[in-house]
Amino acid sequence: MKKTLILLLIISIGIVSFGQAAENKRYSGIRPVDDESRKGLLNPERGFRWENRMGSFKPQYANQKWINKIKANGLTLTQGYCDLIEYSEIKQIPEDKIAKLEESLAVLRKNGLKVQLCFRYEMSGTEGGPTLDIILAHIEQLKPVLQRNMDVIALFQTGFIGLYGEWHRSYHGLDKDPAAQEKVISALLNILPEDRKMVIRYPRHKNAYLKRVSGRLINQPITEGEAHSMLPEARLGFCDHGFMVGKNDAATFAPRPSKEYDYMTGESLFVPMEGEFFWAWSTHGRLKDDGHEAIKRFWEHHYAIFSYAHNNSRREGWQWKEKYNARYSIDEWETEKLDPQFLKKNNIPFSPAYFEDANGKFVSRTILEYIRDHLGYRLELTKGSYPDNTTAGKSFNATFSLVNRGFATPINPRRVYLVLIDKDKVYTLAEAKTDARKWYPCLPNERTVLSPEYKLNFKAELTDEIAPGKYKLGIWLPDSAKTIHKDARYSIRLANRDVPWWTAKDNSYGINVIGDVTVQ
Repeated sequence: MKKTLILLLIISIGIVSFGQAAENKRYSGIRPVDDESRKGLLNPERGFRWENRMGSFKPQYANQKWINKIKANGLTLTQGYCDLIEYSEIKQIPEDKIAKLEESLAVLRKNGLKVQLCFRYEMSGTEGGPTLDIILAHIEQLKPVLQRNMDVIALFQTGFIGLYGEWHRSYHGLDKDPAAQEKVISALLNILPEDRKMVIRYPRHKNAYLKRVSGRLINQPITEGEAHSMLPEARLGFCDHGFMVGKNDAATFAPRPSKEYDYMTGESLFVPMEGEFFWAWSTHGRLKDDGHEAIKRFWEHHYAIFSYAHNNSRREGWQWKEKYNARYSIDEWETEKLDPQFLKKNNIPFSPAYFEDANGKFVSRTILEYIRDHLGYRLELTKGSYPDNTTAGKSFNATFSLVNRGFATPINPRRVYLVLIDKDKVYTLAEAKTDARKWYPCLPNERTVLSPEYKLNFKAELTDEIAPGKYKLGIWLPDSAKTIHKDARYSIRLANRDVPWWTAKDNSYGINVIGDVTVQ
């Protein structure tokens, strides 16, 4: 009997010392009663965006004014327009204009923000516009400043052509010239890193471009296998800037039901999708965008980003309500309640905890809260397995499962690390072999299957520099750009109430703490 007890004790000690005893843990989503949950998670490259002008010499568009607006509204992203109408007849943009643009981009970086960037010339149908040779010369001239600041450019809008840079009503007819469009799109794609994407207003222009450069059939969505590749069709998403205006979103696509609409639906899981309302003043306040129908569209077209400026009294002011009796959709969504049964009926994702208090009782949410929290990705750990004890100089395995309860996936590549935290020092142990852009919120080949689980497998190496002691174990999803790699404001935070958010004293890293590990 004594020998048996001694043998069991030896086995037990051996398991602990070599890190074989796994800690199996379950994780839960964020409830409305949890700390700051009503404010939403500040995550990069997703969600509501503001709108402003960048690189402007006009005092009303000074950098700090729009920066303050973005931060006051709890956003991490803006639509930045750089106006070039003054230079539409000359081939060289003045250097002070380019310096002013770089200054705006530096202000974004200083404040932990990113931009969806668009260059435009024409603001009316009569004031003139650039020819193709002018546009191409300007793109080539802008190439160095854009490549230097790609870290804070979340997404690029094709721009340059037509009214507001949206590829309609071009003064020189470039919106109807496929050969010119091909040259502009190709020039822009050549500026961007090969794994970065752009958005374009109209699917017909994407169709025309692909027919010319690759012979792709009209309205043929990319496949799961083509997604996130270097193919031009995989690098062009959509910006619907007439969201829910009539049956065709202000001529964005052919009136529904249509092949163009279905084309966007088929592709939207694999390419970026963003959009905006019309301004209240532009429609005399006649439009009212139903929040429930908007949610259905956001899910069907897998929206990553949407404007918080349009149809919002905070941006437009109340004068249009007084003049036209306008209804502001964003304002109305703030008080309009959302029933989870609506989401279930329409097979739209949400976490079981999203509508519950600490006792599991129902807590109401608003339309605005739900849209704010589910635009883009919403990543939630479900379970994990890792040793609670391990040995210095040895290795151990750790496995985690997560789901994406958002409308879309992360737009840009992002690496995933397992780390140890000791006071203010971080040790990187391992990197998971995964592509966050493929953490789809539904199965690509069966989109009625929501929130499939994705595995994060780590083989952690404990180097000799890691001394014995108790450490926090964390998952770190930093930005891939070296300039902001360790800036916590650009790291992804998981949507779990039992996964604390840790940053160093200098606000570096931004790590999701998933447990504790003792190193012996």
